Amino acid sequence: MGEWLAASGLTAAQVISFFVTIAVAYLSARFGASESRRQYKEKAEIDKRQAAADLIHPLLAFALQCDRYISDIYIDQAGTPADRLKMVENLQLSADCSRNAAVLGGDVTARVLKIQVLKTQIENSLRLGFNVGSIEDRDSLARLASWLSLLELRTRYAADLAAKTTGLPVSHTEKELDQLLKAAMRYGSEIDSGDIERWH
Repeated sequence: MGEWLAASGLTAAQVISFFVTIAVAYLSARFGASESRRQYKEKAEIDKRQAAADLIHPLLAFALQCDRYISDIYIDQAGTPADRLKMVENLQLSADCSRNAAVLGGDVTARVLKIQVLKTQIENSLRLGFNVGSIEDRDSLARLASWLSLLELRTRYAADLAAKTTGLPVSHTEKELDQLLKAAMRYGSEIDSGDIERWH
């Protein structure tokens, strides 16, 4: 070893310093990568919580609007078939809801998509009945109320799922959701033939 050092023109101190420099650079790179991963993960969690907050608010506002329309139906404020169609058309989720749902993952995205699909199905059923001039029966208002209950149920469940995804407290009790489910089951199968267990 001494002969090699003499031949290379390096001192032992220089060789030690070289290896120490390499070790420090290696450890610094590992620490830097670990810190970058930590910061990335922390930012991703913050982004998810923000997306959840930005999604939950419009979902709850949408659910509240469904509930208000159900009340209008029961106190005979729904008006004509055309008025009822307009009522459902006025239910809107902002485009940001889909984007925020995507940040929270596939389950939340699927729930938001189900809300939009169900709303379209209700509109199409009302529009079809209106266009063909079908005679209204005494259950027509109860039918729409049931469909809106299903829409509200899906919306409230999506809000709770978004909260759970990020560790936020949920907004609804099982009792509240069960009441909506009972109302939805009355005529819900006419608008959504899927498994009742998957309605929410």
